[in-house]
Amino acid sequence: MRSIVLTTASVAALAIAAPAAAQVAVDTDQAGTGNSATIDQVDHETNTIVLDQLGTNSSVTMFQIGAEQSMTVTQGADGDSNIAFAFQGDATPESSGNTLTTSQTGSMNFAATAQNSSGNSATTTQSGDLNEAFVDQGFTDGEGGSDGNSTFVTQSGSGNLADVTQNFSSVGGGNSAEIVQASDGNTADVSQESGPNLAFVLQGEVGGEGTNTAIGSQDGAFNLLAVSQDSANNEATATQVGDGNEVFITQGFVDGTGIGGNDNTAIGQQFGNGNSIEINQNVLTEGGENYAEVNQYGDGFGIVIDQEGSGHSMVVTQGIPPVQ
Repeated sequence: MRSIVLTTASVAALAIAAPAAAQVAVDTDQAGTGNSATIDQVDHETNTIVLDQLGTNSSVTMFQIGAEQSMTVTQGADGDSNIAFAFQGDATPESSGNTLTTSQTGSMNFAATAQNSSGNSATTTQSGDLNEAFVDQGFTDGEGGSDGNSTFVTQSGSGNLADVTQNFSSVGGGNSAEIVQASDGNTADVSQESGPNLAFVLQGEVGGEGTNTAIGSQDGAFNLLAVSQDSANNEATATQVGDGNEVFITQGFVDGTGIGGNDNTAIGQQFGNGNSIEINQNVLTEGGENYAEVNQYGDGFGIVIDQEGSGHSMVVTQGIPPVQ
């Protein structure tokens, strides 16, 4: 086992040896079991960290404070129970434009990404079962800029969890989140504040068992939330608060080519004016016992529900918001 710890003091020594505007690069490889790495980079721009850990039960914690930083973490070789924590930026508008890429291969891995301020990009890829990915972007509690962030999470196994939060208790917009879970029994949760924001969730596979869950929450104006779930027993819930928002939910089919689904549930809830919801269950396919529910409170609604097959049900409520 090898353990490498590069502390803030170590980085400070590098800063003294280099010009103030110089780039600081760290490139580390660890092979084996039970590896550990901690890396801090502070008060520089365009710093770079590249870390490869090939084995099982490895862990890494990395910090970058500044702008236009770059991190790349790879934990793989079919290793299980790896852990990756990555933090970039601070609460100032200048701490923006950071990039983070995390790749994990195996099962029961954990990846957590936190990026403050604006214009950040995070990509997380996990191949295997029972993995967890958490991404937080733009969280400033109302301080500093926190707009234009993007995240992309891909999980290719079963029983995985992806959780994305953008701008909680803060001001910002123009964020985007995309989650792709290409198997069964997965859960995706997206929360976005201060629109206009975009969120896309794609779950399931052709001929799979389904049983995926998607939860989307958007606060602000002119947001868009789209969920696509293949096969059966899926659940999708979308909640939007604000004006001019759109929800699209499709369940039980793959591009209308004949893969139907049973017992899917789609629920859309909107508070505000000029909002719209479209729900499609089993378009051009067969299926049964699907359920659709739409609750819209405000004015100027738009609604489309298309259910094909037999034994479906729907509930639609439009009008004045209920008294809390």
